[in-house]
Amino acid sequence: MGPRCETVLRVRGGDTIRFERGRVREIHNHLSEIYHSTGIPPRVGVAQRADQVLRDSEDLYRDLVENSGVLMGAHDEEGRILVVNQATVELAGLQTAEEMLGRKISDFLTPETRHLFTSYLETVLRHGRAEGLMRVRTGAGEERILEYRNSVRFKALDRPIGPIVRCIGRDVTDQKRAEKALRASEARYRLLAENAQDLIALIEPTATILYASPSHLHVLGYPPEALIDKCILQFIHTEDAASMYRLIRGLVQ
Repeated sequence: MGPRCETVLRVRGGDTIRFERGRVREIHNHLSEIYHSTGIPPRVGVAQRADQVLRDSEDLYRDLVENSGVLMGAHDEEGRILVVNQATVELAGLQTAEEMLGRKISDFLTPETRHLFTSYLETVLRHGRAEGLMRVRTGAGEERILEYRNSVRFKALDRPIGPIVRCIGRDVTDQKRAEKALRASEARYRLLAENAQDLIALIEPTATILYASPSHLHVLGYPPEALIDKCILQFIHTEDAASMYRLIRGLVQ
């Protein structure tokens, strides 16, 4: 028998199956030249193809996690970080995931919210999930607001005891700041409207009153709440109602 070899067989549909190493017999002619070889591989390497499919699948999921832009990770029942993706590392202002592994999530919270982490742990371990907002401080000292939706995996692979908490989050700092600025702006304009002597109203294109300032009571004798959801044209003189409606329609066109 000759040396071991490895053979690839192409099957119908274009797929290939790799034979495991086996013995090949060389057949010589009368001049001792090899003119043919024969042999039967011991078995087909189906497991090899299955392993490759598994590796490809793992690579795909790893690529999705690392490049999703979503904050992903996991921690144990004590809050110690087990794994994080690249988006989380970058948010923390660090270079590698190893700089975060083994540390407690509470280490990254702002000092004034760090005491809330114990309550979070109790909630997620008792109910199997928790969601909300947390404030973190990056390596550069910047405060960010994260929205999280975490859930527990009680049967953890490669861990004989203890649950693992899956962490999914996103940075909502800019959104929350915009909402806060909008509320502050609305409060300022409301303060002006509530104390103005002029008549101030917010009207839909259909001429329905959405808001009326308190000055309507002093000028027209109507309390503001009596005007809400009413058509403003019913308070306008009949000779001016048509022109008022055209004015309203013209403002929204």
